[in-house]
Amino acid sequence: MGCLVNVVSGDGKVFEVDLKAIQLSKTVKTMLEGLCFDGEQNIVEAIPLPNVCSAVLEKILLYCEHHKNDVPEEEKNVKMKEEETNNEEEQINVNCKQVEEKMSEWDSEFLDVEQSTLFEIILAANYLEIKSLLDIACLSVAKMMKGKSAEEIRRTFNIKNDFTPEEEEQVVSSDGVVFEAELSILKKSRVIKELLEKETSSVDSAINIESITGDLLGKVLLYCANQPVYENKPRVNRRLERTPDVMSSFDMEFFNVDPETLFNLISVGIALKIDCLLENSSKYAAHLIRGKTGEDIRQLLEISLDEQTSKEPDFLISDDEEEQQKEAEQDVEMVN
Repeated sequence: MGCLVNVVSGDGKVFEVDLKAIQLSKTVKTMLEGLCFDGEQNIVEAIPLPNVCSAVLEKILLYCEHHKNDVPEEEKNVKMKEEETNNEEEQINVNCKQVEEKMSEWDSEFLDVEQSTLFEIILAANYLEIKSLLDIACLSVAKMMKGKSAEEIRRTFNIKNDFTPEEEEQVVSSDGVVFEAELSILKKSRVIKELLEKETSSVDSAINIESITGDLLGKVLLYCANQPVYENKPRVNRRLERTPDVMSSFDMEFFNVDPETLFNLISVGIALKIDCLLENSSKYAAHLIRGKTGEDIRQLLEISLDEQTSKEPDFLISDDEEEQQKEAEQDVEMVN
């Protein structure tokens, strides 16, 4: 056995641990460097770890001892950099795959503990900066959440729902994806608001949003959640309060998508009568084409010369499509 180090838990229990094992913790490694420890002899002074109780620290040290001969994180990071991608979603998948690949059967058994213990391990791994342990522990939690609805996740992790049934509602996309959202967010759609106001009592059934996929509906709900709530003023007056050339950094980033997605967002804004979405998506589209020639616009929007006028998206929506189209035309006029 190599050089030994003593560490002390928050409740005062002392553990003797191999230097190579405990150096998996960047926190402890930094402490040892601060003590000018050369690694040649056993350290007498104990390293205090006040944020970790003895029961959890004992498990952490067991993990460190098992993995002390693993390839150092720095070398693993070189491989991870080689597999980096510019696509954020693809990068997340790559990272998860890498973590899953390095998670052994021993690791799975090690993390087969009660939820409270698992969360304490995550907190301790974060405090001690043991990245490999933090990665696999978080992956275990992610697997427990995968495929579950918000309510199922609450039950699994004993999370209290801060919202009463009267304060939130479920909406279902055309491909069956269920979202739970606050009523204040959903009511930014005048169509959904009217549906909710027609209900004489609270109902258990979700609101079905026809012809809008889960991916698109998720984006729309995210957008609405990040928009301020306006008072009930006439639409024209509310529009005049905004400066057409000024958009928030959130809006600029949110609408910086491919042309098809942008037009789908505009169409949902028309269909569900979401004023903030329609106004700002139209404003962004106008910003894109302002000052450009017809050929520039065709290239930007990927429109071929022989392409026919595209068919209006068949999104759910109101009985008065002609009125909606007029509103959309007025919005475009306002931003030009």
